[in-house]
Amino acid sequence: MHKYVDDELYILFKIKRELTNQSKKNIVERPEHIAYLKKWCLKNEKNGDFEHALGRYQSKNYLICEYLWFFGRRYDFKYQESTYLDMLWVDYHLEKGGVVGYDYILEQVDIDKIKARVIKNLHNGLEEFIVFINHAEFALSHGLSEVYSLIGDYLLDQSQNRYRRWKLLGSYVETTGDVQLLRHILENEAPVEDDNSLYWDATGHLINLGQKEIVIKKTMEVLKKNKGGMEGLTAIKYLIRAGHPKALAFFNKWLRAGNRYNRKEHRFFSTVDFGDFYAPGAINALLELIELSVSKEIKGDDFFDPIRTVYEILKSFYENANQKDFTKLLTGLENSKHRLAQISGLDLFYIHDIINEARDAYFKMRSRPMAFAEIAERIDASKYLI
Repeated sequence: MHKYVDDELYILFKIKRELTNQSKKNIVERPEHIAYLKKWCLKNEKNGDFEHALGRYQSKNYLICEYLWFFGRRYDFKYQESTYLDMLWVDYHLEKGGVVGYDYILEQVDIDKIKARVIKNLHNGLEEFIVFINHAEFALSHGLSEVYSLIGDYLLDQSQNRYRRWKLLGSYVETTGDVQLLRHILENEAPVEDDNSLYWDATGHLINLGQKEIVIKKTMEVLKKNKGGMEGLTAIKYLIRAGHPKALAFFNKWLRAGNRYNRKEHRFFSTVDFGDFYAPGAINALLELIELSVSKEIKGDDFFDPIRTVYEILKSFYENANQKDFTKLLTGLENSKHRLAQISGLDLFYIHDIINEARDAYFKMRSRPMAFAEIAERIDASKYLI
């Protein structure tokens, strides 16, 4: 009997290998072949122990579960509801890295029963990390708050794979807005960009949740310890994103110290990180960065050019600035142009382009409905109409 069963499993192995062989496109699947597979699946449905299938890879039980799963989905064989629910124990794993999802189970089983089984499985424990992650994603997308604490425990476990924690953290925060968990990460993980820490990922989520005060406090602590190099730049990046008024001055100081962005060393920095930065108190630092860029005191390269950063910041400035801000910026730009003009042979294209762009943005701002308090500011700035 055992030999017969093993022979059948070998036949099914050969059939599955042929069906999944990408080089064999013209396989004929005859009705009698499908009937044979259906008969085997329905006969062995009761023999598949999905809960323990992954414990022994390529064991007889593993293979039975794999073939029930594969052929059942391929030919839409109908199983008992309990079988589909048991497949939650192995789904994704048996796809060999492919993404399938739970749609085929949702088509056969009432959603409330699936939710109940997902909750039960998570409470009982899921050793296979892929199965856990996808149970967690399902729970988050369906509002199964009963298991949020279990997901949170996983996210705080630094022994787990960072990539999987990072990916799940995004879904978790989007669903729960759990500020306390993010703060816990900042208190207990190192502020480094490596394969283990979620420190900076949690920092970004806190900014998105409006928790800028705690971000600035913790990031300033990091900056004081890492004033130079890539870790210093990372801290500055998040101060920029949090809108710290001195962040741009810190960036200028970092550049003046001879530091440069290197994509090989620092993968997670881009000029677009400056795209939402707006702080009226940073206008002088912005003017300084413009002069550093135009004067070529700070030279860029193919991966990073400070002038691109300037244009990103200015876009946000134009969207948020008031009359007073524009007055200060335009005055400063004229002064910068005068200083830059003293440098022999310097190409002044960028400073002229920035001034023209700033004036255009200024006129557009003036065309917006005006509050009474702005009238005096407009009178004071009227010289820019000439």
